[in-house]
Amino acid sequence: MEKEKVTAEKNICKKDFTKVAIAFAILIVPVALLAYYHQLNNNVSVQNIPLEVHVSESTYERVVNPDGITNEYDVYYNFGGTCFSQVGATLRNIANDNGQVLVKYTPPSNYEPGSCPKGTLFFINEEKFSNMILQYQKIRDQEEKEKNRVRNLLAKNQ
Repeated sequence: MEKEKVTAEKNICKKDFTKVAIAFAILIVPVALLAYYHQLNNNVSVQNIPLEVHVSESTYERVVNPDGITNEYDVYYNFGGTCFSQVGATLRNIANDNGQVLVKYTPPSNYEPGSCPKGTLFFINEEKFSNMILQYQKIRDQEEKEKNRVRNLLAKNQ
């Protein structure tokens, strides 16, 4: 009789364990799958995107500051307006989303009126953003070569 009671209790424990395992699978697994799907669907980038780059080519950018932005000359750029990014300006990576980088713009020291004000936010393609490091370095190298060429020519003609 005692043996039958122990066997019955084991069967009840097995049934309870099975119920708990099924409940876990029904409740927890879908939540984990949903979280994974959400991450894939939002395309959250985990690539090595630089934190900061310098603008290698002046282009017009679409302002995405939610409340717009005003430059030091009191010119207001509204959300969706455009301004141009100057070569040598700094772009700081604020966030990556859906293959784009939200950047914060800091103009170079030779600020030109009409260029984006300091603090302008805009989106840029991740690949283009990452490639700016090499492109900017090429520009700087070319400028140095040209400066040296001019210095050499000036030295020869004095």
